[in-house]
Amino acid sequence: MTTRRGFLACLSALFAGTRAFAAAHGRVLAYRVDAVIVLFSRPIFTRADVGEGVLYCHEEGSTEERRLRFAFAAGSRPERARGLNRFGYFSESIRAAAGGKPEAQYFGFMTRADEKNLKEAERALHAGGGGVPVVTISGELRGGSHLSRLANLDLEAGAGWSVWPQCLAASTRAFEELAPAPAAPPRKSTAETFLLTLSRLLESAEPRGETAFLYGRNPRHLVWRRSADPKASREFASRSLIEPGRTVMRFDAETVDESTNSRSRFAIWHDPQARPSLPLRIELQPRSFLRLRLEAVETDTSSLRAQMENSFDTWLGSASARLRAGL
Repeated sequence: MTTRRGFLACLSALFAGTRAFAAAHGRVLAYRVDAVIVLFSRPIFTRADVGEGVLYCHEEGSTEERRLRFAFAAGSRPERARGLNRFGYFSESIRAAAGGKPEAQYFGFMTRADEKNLKEAERALHAGGGGVPVVTISGELRGGSHLSRLANLDLEAGAGWSVWPQCLAASTRAFEELAPAPAAPPRKSTAETFLLTLSRLLESAEPRGETAFLYGRNPRHLVWRRSADPKASREFASRSLIEPGRTVMRFDAETVDESTNSRSRFAIWHDPQARPSLPLRIELQPRSFLRLRLEAVETDTSSLRAQMENSFDTWLGSASARLRAGL
């Protein structure tokens, strides 16, 4: 389950350039999800357009204080994914005062999926009826202390990607009404939350490194490296996703849970000269038998922007009170 929870967090974090945003500026990017079934490390089946994703980034403020919001929502299209219903959302709200440590809150939910091999995945494809199980997380970084809570919930039958905003609202209400696992004792940390950590890394020019970050109860760190990808540069230029002559960078990373040693790998491709520098492609392997690729696509983002902006109103108001009530 750690890898699955980390999966959405990874997806939701893959964008860069916090200094690049203008005051009160936001941007939305849409993705198509393609899937590859893998057997003994070899692809045996590929299907395009099995799901969708939406990435949102926003910054406002002044030199004295900046406020940032990052959010990612993604899910499968069951009619294209042989009935498989997987979806989720993760977001983070950050306040960074000049000369002070950032404060942040995050919230997310994702469908639970325990299948570990192709046979179990096949059974999941044919399972139907009943509620939709999800895992929900809420956390905050304040005054150098990190708090987080987890809860396992069941959404009503019919919950899915096509109605993810309603599922977010239902997850938030259920998290407040039910008795989630007690919050872990607050712990002091000099690390920052995942989204902010990754955005800073993607701003830098260092070729490789290892960096601590905050997400959930266990200490975690990110091992990463970057390199130029001329082939991808030509491909994205041919699709008019970057300007001709620019070089796309590939950022390979692995999140490591220091308590369990569980790991989650991903790679992104982005134009470092773009402002903001959003991922043109995301690749990850949430299961040994499954690889996912998210490709940026052209679409009308006006309604997507409104959905992502409204999502913060759904959870942000009660997030801090909910966490601290359990202490």
